[in-house]
Amino acid sequence: MHDTHKGFIVGLAEFSSTDGSLVQRIADDTNTFGNTSDPTPGERGFFEVTVTSEELASKGVGPGNRIGIFIHRNNGDPLYDGSTTTTNDTYFIDNVFLDVSGSISMLEQWMTNNQVANPLSDSDGDGMDNRTEYFFGGNPTLADASEIRPHFRMVQDEEKDWIELVYRKRSNAQLGLEYSIESSATLTDWKHIGIVNQDTEVINGEINAVTSRVSMEEQPARFLRLQLMEP
Repeated sequence: MHDTHKGFIVGLAEFSSTDGSLVQRIADDTNTFGNTSDPTPGERGFFEVTVTSEELASKGVGPGNRIGIFIHRNNGDPLYDGSTTTTNDTYFIDNVFLDVSGSISMLEQWMTNNQVANPLSDSDGDGMDNRTEYFFGGNPTLADASEIRPHFRMVQDEEKDWIELVYRKRSNAQLGLEYSIESSATLTDWKHIGIVNQDTEVINGEINAVTSRVSMEEQPARFLRLQLMEP
């Protein structure tokens, strides 16, 4: 039992959406307030906690879980070591001020949910980096590149030759993402091209399968590529 009080330790942590239990600490336990050895009811203090998008991405928050503030009575021992205290405190937080510097992108949130840190890394070793998996609706922890990679096919319709590019695309609700088809006859001079025909099939609430058809009539020798851009 420990009853030597050395103030409070405050930080940001991940909490389970199932039972509200603390899953992991996110911000360092360096934010403290109060230093009395015998706190009295009604004692007040001030604290400030900070977390960056990089910290959130590196920690990896489980889907559906919450980010919140934890308060821990500091008894001078290592936190969460299984020890108990002689008190059963109740804490109230008021006058909350939220200061957001910049914002976390949808890609960063997706990486956080999937517990991957670097958008240019190939976390599952399937030959496709995490950023590209995000655009195509893949799973960065599952080798699924062969299933989500765009593919081409030649078709003939109404006595005309066409190239069809079939690719997965995040829905219009995910604003800011751009999927641009470019064409070249030499693999050096690429130009954005308009799409003559395009069909969309819903895969799920977030991902669509898009088929874009490009005519071969004006340029029989043609290379196509898909450019992926975010804000």
